[in-house]
Amino acid sequence: MPQNDKMNLTEIYDKKFEEWWKEGWDWDNLSPEQKEYWIAEKDHLIAFAGKQWTRFHLPLRDIDGNASPKNRGFKDPELRWSDSKHQKLLDDISARLTESRRSLRDTARLSGIVVSESLEISEAVIERSVLLESARFEKAINFYGVSFQESVNLRDSSFYELADMRGCAFLGSLTLSRSL
Repeated sequence: MPQNDKMNLTEIYDKKFEEWWKEGWDWDNLSPEQKEYWIAEKDHLIAFAGKQWTRFHLPLRDIDGNASPKNRGFKDPELRWSDSKHQKLLDDISARLTESRRSLRDTARLSGIVVSESLEISEAVIERSVLLESARFEKAINFYGVSFQESVNLRDSSFYELADMRGCAFLGSLTLSRSL
């Protein structure tokens, strides 16, 4: 790929981040429905860039480029997320996607989340609708052979590395508009 194309991609990703930031995925800007879905996170909000964030929505940087504790490049080792903290987040995202529809949360409402590590879910049946609008996948995501039984909405989502969905079945609608 020519260097100019790489620079253009960086500019495009930066613009997508600015759009994500303006959408307001911090706690105060989540809709009442989103706050209800994330209520278990309310007592564990993370202060960053003058805002309060769930660990799921905490960005890797602020609009000025300052790293958050979720960013592996964060300078303070006491506050920088450990490997186990990153893994716990991935496990919890996977659980929210794959838990049974009979749970209280019939739809996986993961819009606006920031996935900072590679996420892999394979050979699973996801029985619920999945909202991943404006999600930011900073590393590869792999959904090998996953069967999505209901609608999947990835509108405006950003994929910075591989998004591998080989062998997936989408039995409901799939929305990818404005995704990158």
